[in-house]
Amino acid sequence: MLWQEGYHVGQIKLALKAMGYVMSEAEEERAIWGLWRHEAWPSESGDQ
Repeated sequence: MLWQEGYHVGQIKLALKAMGYVMSEAEEERAIWGLWRHEAWPSESGDQ
């Protein structure tokens, strides 16, 4: 289902761009990717 969410995000961004609004990288990070991405990665040794 993640690809479905990504598709919708892309469609929203295209609609905004067509209307003349382009998100800055900082705004995009906060509004879109910050909601899904978590920086807590498991260690390479296999500890979780």
